[in-house]
Amino acid sequence: MVKAQSHLDMLKKKYMHLLIIVILLLVIIRCHSPLQKQNNPQTMLWAWEKHVDLSFIDPQKMGVAFLSSSIYIKGKNVIAEKRFKPLVVPHHTFLIAVIRITTNHINPPEFTRELRTRVIENILEQSRVNNVRGIQIDFDATKSERNFYKALLQDLRKNLPPEKSLSITALVSWCMKDNWLEGLPVDEVVPMLFRMGPRTDSILHILESGNDFDASICRNALGISLDEPVAKIPPHRKLYIFSPHPFTPEIKKFASSH
Repeated sequence: MVKAQSHLDMLKKKYMHLLIIVILLLVIIRCHSPLQKQNNPQTMLWAWEKHVDLSFIDPQKMGVAFLSSSIYIKGKNVIAEKRFKPLVVPHHTFLIAVIRITTNHINPPEFTRELRTRVIENILEQSRVNNVRGIQIDFDATKSERNFYKALLQDLRKNLPPEKSLSITALVSWCMKDNWLEGLPVDEVVPMLFRMGPRTDSILHILESGNDFDASICRNALGISLDEPVAKIPPHRKLYIFSPHPFTPEIKKFASSH
């Protein structure tokens, strides 16, 4: 009887140890799951290169996507300019580092592997800024630059820590009858519904009529500007908001109404 009880105790300890190991593994998997990247506010404010004070926002309801670095590609050269204007946000604000990439058409870029590597190194450096939860690339790539952009995103995703999200902005034309975005290794595509040029009215008419973007990858988020109101925003979208003027506490009412 004593031996049987001793054997039973040993089995209990063994199963308890196994249970603890399973729980720890589940915790580790959850911490590194891509779903964790989605646990962020559905309203993001774009903070561009100027002194931005967003100390009044509720970090439970709003996050901030701030211009962290501007990368200029000229021929073989990669010039990175880091943000130098202050950004004031509450503690625990969900932060996305935005990287603006610009090419020079007078001195066209030479898209070599070495150049791509240098661009990625600059982006990864910004991903390590304190409290940054993800990266957003803002690059108005021309058709001749798309292969470079695709390769850049693929390499960046491989080198970016799995817990960091990868987002890109998109010209609306990329989302209409143009499927080149499909299959990109990104967590989010943000079509920008402002500064759209001569097709503005026709594009807004399509969306305000209840239709949607042709590219399904474009149907999860939207970028708007406060100086170009959109009468009807498609529902169930994460919203990125830009303003050419300083944000005020009134933005909280605007966001809650959308």
